[in-house]
Amino acid sequence: MTTAAEAMVAATARLRAAGVPDPARDARVLLAHAAQVDAARITLIAPEDIAPDIADRYDHLIALRAVRVPVSHLIGEREFYGRRFKISADVLDPRPETETLVEAALSEDFERVLDLGTGSGCLLVTLLAEHEDAIGVGVDLSEAACLQASANVALHEVASRVQIKQGDWFDPVDGRFDLIVAESSLSFCFRDGGGVARVARARTAHGAHR
Repeated sequence: MTTAAEAMVAATARLRAAGVPDPARDARVLLAHAAQVDAARITLIAPEDIAPDIADRYDHLIALRAVRVPVSHLIGEREFYGRRFKISADVLDPRPETETLVEAALSEDFERVLDLGTGSGCLLVTLLAEHEDAIGVGVDLSEAACLQASANVALHEVASRVQIKQGDWFDPVDGRFDLIVAESSLSFCFRDGGGVARVARARTAHGAHR
């Protein structure tokens, strides 16, 4: 039998050898998922032997992470801007720099927001959760992505203010929007006081926007 601590040490070494960034963190999170315990409790179970089924599940997760499958896809969720979102292989993993786009967008005055290529819906849901008077539409070509976004909309209780539509960019969209966001290009556009559309892009290098 192997203890949880020994399994984590071996997993960390395996991920480090594969060139995975922050291998200790990933080894810890994946063990918590395999053992179905909160990550904060890992230190409590570290001295204990892990059951064979947990060890097999953990080994499988580590093998997938070693070939760069995102942790969020392996555990089915990802934290973004202080909230946890359901994630699957059907959507892109939210990038950390996308939070810079959220900050930039929230600095603007908007009531209607359009999220193109919404994916998991994390960007749209976050903007509406932070701006309780706003409403929004999320669009994605993928039916699976629309279902994932809808699940996160319901999870964070903004369904009364959101429409998720399947289609190609602007095709299924009607009306005017104060703010249009697209994580794929890390950019957004908004209308200034004179009604002129302007575009801003998040700069990933320094977490600023222009």
